[in-house]
Amino acid sequence: MRYLRYTFEVNPENKDIWLAYLSELPFDTFDDNSSDELIAWCIQSQENQELIDRGLKTLKEQGLVILAFEEEPQVNWNQVWESNYPPVSIDYRLRIRAPFHPPDSGYELELVIEPHMSFGTGHHPTTLGILRRMLEMEWDGKVVLDMGSGTGILAIYVKKKGAREVVAIDHEEWAFLNARENASRNNVALVALQGSFESIEGEYDVILANINQNIILQGLVKMIGHLKQGGILICSGYYPEGHDRIAEQGIKQGIVVDAFYTEGIWAVSVFHKP
Repeated sequence: MRYLRYTFEVNPENKDIWLAYLSELPFDTFDDNSSDELIAWCIQSQENQELIDRGLKTLKEQGLVILAFEEEPQVNWNQVWESNYPPVSIDYRLRIRAPFHPPDSGYELELVIEPHMSFGTGHHPTTLGILRRMLEMEWDGKVVLDMGSGTGILAIYVKKKGAREVVAIDHEEWAFLNARENASRNNVALVALQGSFESIEGEYDVILANINQNIILQGLVKMIGHLKQGGILICSGYYPEGHDRIAEQGIKQGIVVDAFYTEGIWAVSVFHKP
């Protein structure tokens, strides 16, 4: 899998507006740390390329300037993590470390995660934001789905906290294999599958979806359909503007907004099915 990287020239005064427009396209990651540039990535595919080309044609007519466009190979997250990141500490309760970090018994729970090519080490604000919410929840006996599971970090956490059954689904082969490996590394048993929203079966007390706005919207009806009455849906992977779009579609399908949080510039949305 390869990524397309676009670099745009923006005015700091209207950068948020361009970001909102671009988030409607199949971009799944943004870097807006520069005051006068905005970088966006998407998975390379013919469908994504066609949607982006059509969308950017309109945005260029409105004044958006494209500085660069290039292909990027898939990232070896394990190499990046090992060379750049220390263990993650969340509220002094949960510690997430790599196998090469020494253990620390001073936490309620410690997870050992090696990402290989997958996403989810606890360093990214979306993962961190969801885990903060999860720390306050009761997991004993719950049936949980981690949709877009990556390393399996969220699925492994809830299994360690007493969930009865946990299913982790990701469309990438290396991700579901990585989730299996990390589950074994943490001495938990979960069902790791390679698939999409169509792979969802059964009903769940909690569904976790740390993906991106466009993909969550594509699978929202399916996820809500497999959520038990009283069940909780926690989503992240998008900016605050994305919460409004997901909430709007979710309310039409019968779920209720419980809470909305931000972790840095990212959003975390919590819904329930009455």
